[in-house]
Amino acid sequence: MESCLWNRLCGIAYMESCLRNRVCGIVSVESLWWNRVCGITYVESCLRNRVCGIASVKSLMWNRVCGIVRVESRMWNRVCGIVSVESRLWNRVSEIASMESCLWNRVCGI
Repeated sequence: MESCLWNRLCGIAYMESCLRNRVCGIVSVESLWWNRVCGITYVESCLRNRVCGIASVKSLMWNRVCGIVRVESRMWNRVCGIVSVESRLWNRVSEIASMESCLWNRVCGI
């Protein structure tokens, strides 16, 4: 239920971003900077959600389509300057997002 409300407030396209901001304590200003540096624009975010979907089943396809494999993820961390500790934290947050996504799909009926 909370997840449904959260998605309404943050918008489906910004679900991951909002969750990350809440869990990791990244302020919106830092988030905007992150989007600029790492090239994750809002348009790309919207497109990603449309193409890859939010359901955990489609998440497997998302990894294939968007090319976010573990190896590329490590390279991404190097390029964007994310230390391994933050990377481990992000992996935990991603798992939480995935579980919340499953719950959200069940509750919201998508």
